[in-house]
Amino acid sequence: MSIRLQVLVPIVCVAIACALSIGLIGIFNLHSFAEDSGRNSAQSANEVAAVFMEQQALSASHASASAAENGDVVEAMEAFLSKGNRANLITTASHIARNAGVDFMTIVDKDGNVVVRTHEPANFGDNLAKQANLASALAGNRYTTVEPGSAVRLSVRSGAPIFSGEKLIGAVSSGFRFDRNDFVDNIKKMCHTEVTVFLGDERVSTTLLDETGERNVGTKAAENIARQVLGGKDYVGKTTVAGKKMFTCYSPIRDAEKNIVGMLLCGYDTAGIDARMNRMVAIMIAIVIAIAAAAVFVGAGVSARIEKRLDKLANVA
Repeated sequence: MSIRLQVLVPIVCVAIACALSIGLIGIFNLHSFAEDSGRNSAQSANEVAAVFMEQQALSASHASASAAENGDVVEAMEAFLSKGNRANLITTASHIARNAGVDFMTIVDKDGNVVVRTHEPANFGDNLAKQANLASALAGNRYTTVEPGSAVRLSVRSGAPIFSGEKLIGAVSSGFRFDRNDFVDNIKKMCHTEVTVFLGDERVSTTLLDETGERNVGTKAAENIARQVLGGKDYVGKTTVAGKKMFTCYSPIRDAEKNIVGMLLCGYDTAGIDARMNRMVAIMIAIVIAIAAAAVFVGAGVSARIEKRLDKLANVA
């Protein structure tokens, strides 16, 4: 091997090795940062959603208590029981629900038969005595929980007894729906993550869209994830949801007795992260090529000068 090559090859190899090392360390650090960022975003959004649910539970409790103690509600309920007039009760309950900001308010008689649904006024007469919040209210107690229903698939709702003097004449249940998109859209707007609420393992509301652009409701969670979360353990990890790669955080949704009734998913779409990683790799390859070319150019010049000096020394000798 000529002297020029003996000098040039090590210079080029060292330059390329240094460039590759620096680039790989940079890519690894970026990847680790991106994973941590995505995971933290999903978990933070999940925590925000849980707090939001707790606040809604408090609001529902206040709304039901206020309605149950409202003189106009008691008077309208007595008028219904004596004369069968629902109109005034519908108007009064709707006004209170609107002012309280709840999604729905349902009033039942002392046997649990629906008298008024503010969200479906024409739907009444069925019996809700087995709903946990109303069963407790009809026993004279206030009770707030997350539970499925007949007209509302899943909600946080609070029941409160309605008394006329000391006589129980019915109960009121009010709350916030999780089977509509308001809740998931609000969390997505605040946290910039995709959000889904499950009843059991079925999506009842979500920000995720299917290939037709429709909300991806009515579909099921991955079996392995549902088994873990409905078994009481959070699932945190990178997975594919509705065709999107995401950092996800699934957590159980529990009722007031700590029974699991559903799941909450918050997911951070990794499309942006993956695109940045691809750009980083492309930039790294370009830098390595540029450093290699520069090393060849510089090494060729240095080795040429060394070779000339060695030739001169040889000639002098």
